[in-house]
Amino acid sequence: LGFRDVNLKFECVLPSASLTSAFFSDRMDDHSAEEWKELGNEKYKSSSFSEACDLYSKAIELEPRVAKYYGNRSAALFSMRSYEKCLQDCTTAFNLDPKGMLKCAVRGAKCLTALGQFDKAISLARDALLNDPRLETALAEKAQAERAKKLLSTSKEQINLCKWNEAAKTVSQLEQITGAPNFVQRLRAEVLVGQGKGQEAMPLCNSLIQTNSHDPEILYIRGKALYLTSNFAMAIKHFAEALRSDPDFAKAKNMLKLVKKMESTKASANEAFKNREYLLAIEKYTECLTLDPQHKGMNAILFCNRAAALTSISKDEEALEDCNRAISLDESYTKAFIRRAKINMKLEKYEEAVRDYEKLAREDPSSREMQQELRNAK
Repeated sequence: LGFRDVNLKFECVLPSASLTSAFFSDRMDDHSAEEWKELGNEKYKSSSFSEACDLYSKAIELEPRVAKYYGNRSAALFSMRSYEKCLQDCTTAFNLDPKGMLKCAVRGAKCLTALGQFDKAISLARDALLNDPRLETALAEKAQAERAKKLLSTSKEQINLCKWNEAAKTVSQLEQITGAPNFVQRLRAEVLVGQGKGQEAMPLCNSLIQTNSHDPEILYIRGKALYLTSNFAMAIKHFAEALRSDPDFAKAKNMLKLVKKMESTKASANEAFKNREYLLAIEKYTECLTLDPQHKGMNAILFCNRAAALTSISKDEEALEDCNRAISLDESYTKAFIRRAKINMKLEKYEEAVRDYEKLAREDPSSREMQQELRNAK
């Protein structure tokens, strides 16, 4: 039995020049196909997979109807994570010799699993089992594909319900089965953004955007990551680009509106503070804080800024509370610690001020200003 209908693009035909030419050199030396295969095996054993492919291709050129040469090349291609080409070789090998090339059917199923084509992987593993119902590798690969399919469905449900921590665990399990192909990287990036980890998501987003620069979903995810790192200008560009690709993309439309509103409101608050219109500044900072309670980095800045406005009108206790809120959102926010220490000095809470100045002095021992403030507090 050969492959049943699993809707593969590849048919049981000898490979065209488009595949073979990728590996085959223009000049053939005086070796037999078997000798080329042996030379390929040596390269494969030393993990020189690309060179092994070249040598197996020479064997195929001489003996294009020998299944094992395609099987060997598919193993090298699999090691290179060239899953689509590997699948094509597996297809050819298995159809030339269904009984002898069962391992190629299993390898092809592995490729399909890595490509996220789980139904096809299950079907292909079943084809191998029709030839040998007890073939353990086929049974194992079928089970892996079925599990990966379920994990993918579960992760999407969790993402839709914003169950980010659960989704992170599920995506990690999916990663263990499939490796890290694009569709898994996309899920991982989406989960990290959902968890508010914009900086951590950026490397994944950068990798995805290189190969999918016009994909609205990827543009949206990267836009969210940029937004979380408070790079509003670039976030706006990404959401706008996503809408150019898909004008009905509601999530991008909503985020674009939110970021523009937050940017303009914060700018108004800063302008009011600069003009010493402190009550207006407090009002605008407060309005801005209501726009996205989940944006910890931005809200830490807003609380710290509002504290500055509050202490300017001698509402020092309220200002102190805002500094505490800012620090609880971002414990690395130096400016909030400095402002809290100064307010505590103003309120004659010297012990509290000393604690903050000591922390700041430890973090920056070369700062004469912090050393002086610490002496003053003591």
